[in-house]
Amino acid sequence: MDSHHSHRVDSISIFQEACDRFQSSLSDRQRQQFKRFPDATSMLRSIEAEVKHHPVHKSLLTLCCKKISALSEKLSPFFKVIDILVSSHAEFAAIAWGSVRLVFMLGTNYAEFLERVCELFEAMAMKLPAYQEYYDNINAVVRRRGSQAPSRLLKGMGYIYADLIQFCYDICQIFSRQRSKFLFLRGSFVHSLSRSLFSPFDVRYDSLLRRWDQHQKLVELEMELLANKEQTDTLLKVESMLGQFIIEGGVRTEQNRSSPEEQRPRANQASSSVLDPPSHMVGSIRSHTESKAT
Repeated sequence: MDSHHSHRVDSISIFQEACDRFQSSLSDRQRQQFKRFPDATSMLRSIEAEVKHHPVHKSLLTLCCKKISALSEKLSPFFKVIDILVSSHAEFAAIAWGSVRLVFMLGTNYAEFLERVCELFEAMAMKLPAYQEYYDNINAVVRRRGSQAPSRLLKGMGYIYADLIQFCYDICQIFSRQRSKFLFLRGSFVHSLSRSLFSPFDVRYDSLLRRWDQHQKLVELEMELLANKEQTDTLLKVESMLGQFIIEGGVRTEQNRSSPEEQRPRANQASSSVLDPPSHMVGSIRSHTESKAT
């Protein structure tokens, strides 16, 4: 197994572990309310229906929906990029959308605190890079090369995914009054909180936003590297094509050009064909000359 493949497998395992541990760590009640969604649209439709039928806090919950929608707009192209980098793993996005919805469902009876949570969702959305632009670039690169994008990019996105799942799990435990239950996902922000598990809410998740700042820079640099490699590959192709043109042009030139020694016999042959009449004409010319003489 080559190093690129092993790094890729390790990166995918970050996503897989987050999915598996999140689902297995949910309580029975949470598991009953949890539901997977294939995309953001279906998830948003579900929480909007919940708002319509909620007896109180409709205006506040509607505001929360808008903040979740802002996160969804940035996460949708995120998962489109994941789909390019990791095919046949639609469950990664489905579980993430389901975890966001579970936060909303459990928080509807704590609307004011849910609003603070959704403000964090909105802040997280602002930290995410412009994945739609990156999606177009990565998709074009992968199609042209017929290969995979760098595993470093996938790993960085895996950390962001683990952060999102970890955050949703933490909030679900708060809403369920089960703060004694902790989940420590590999690659997530909780490893920087070993001394602050019981810190105030804003302080606890400030490190998450700082990490997402770093992630944005990481992705931007990775895309620059990808673009530079594309430019280098293109330059090499152009130089190769120019070299081929030069070789082929040289061959054609040599074929069309000949030395003076080669050209002289051709000229003599051409002139002799003009100056010397054909053999069948020689006899008629000679008989005509003789008749004039007599």
